Amino acid sequence: MDKALSKIDLSFINSNEIMEKPRPLHHRFQFIGGINLRTPKPLNAHLESILSQSRNGTVLFSFGTQVSGDVYPRYAVKNFVKVFKKFPGYTFLWKYEIQHGEEKMFEEAKNVVVMDWLPQTDLLNDPRVVGFISHLGLNSFNEVSYAGKPIISIPLFADQPHNTDNGVLRGTTVRLDKTKLTEESIEKALRAILFDPSYRQNAIILQKMLNEKPETPKERFTKWVEFAAANPGLHKVFKLPGVEMGMMEYFCIDAIFYVIALFLVYSSLLYILFRRLYSLLGKMFELVIIKKIKIN
Repeated sequence: MDKALSKIDLSFINSNEIMEKPRPLHHRFQFIGGINLRTPKPLNAHLESILSQSRNGTVLFSFGTQVSGDVYPRYAVKNFVKVFKKFPGYTFLWKYEIQHGEEKMFEEAKNVVVMDWLPQTDLLNDPRVVGFISHLGLNSFNEVSYAGKPIISIPLFADQPHNTDNGVLRGTTVRLDKTKLTEESIEKALRAILFDPSYRQNAIILQKMLNEKPETPKERFTKWVEFAAANPGLHKVFKLPGVEMGMMEYFCIDAIFYVIALFLVYSSLLYILFRRLYSLLGKMFELVIIKKIKIN
């Protein structure tokens, strides 16, 4: 397995260096985030009607296909609905499966539209959508960043906290703690992306940089694959010294032993030195006592 890994010519990352925190990376890594994004399609008549009737815009709320309605904490669902009702000028389009006993609550929330499935890419690229509430998986982060929309992120697991940190760093994202989805925290986050212009402006700046990069993700992928195919043995050029290191060197075990040995030597020397000083001081003290006795 290690030998096979050492012969890898290229590695592709489904993210974008413009969206990521700066970090040291090997030369063989190439960012191709957004390569899987499809061209937005026109909305169907039902969604077109929903977005057209919204006075101030629509906020899309989706946790993708991995999180079903029965996973949501009941208190959190109630808090979201309560907060959404405080913004009657906005429509909240929520991918969610209404659970037993929640029917009346959603019927009373006139500006909340619940659907089992939503065309996320098509909606995010519609100018009438003004915000996105998400767990912010990597695909969602790519989609919303290329669409230029501000984000409320509620990361659940895996890469989602990392993506959220990157969004916060870029100034496009407000983070919500999944364990503290109170009415106050949700309202504060929603007011931020709707009424603080900096989130919208930063999202547009990020969108512009992504769309104006010298190479598209597909172009970069194609060029590097063709380059690797035309130049066999690229892994030898990109080889790191660590590939040939043994376990002792790789985990710095030899250096650790060296430090431990130095510590033991110095500790022993200090111990001997202090013992001799203690003995010398004891003898000097005895001499002083004896002299005083003789004088008296």
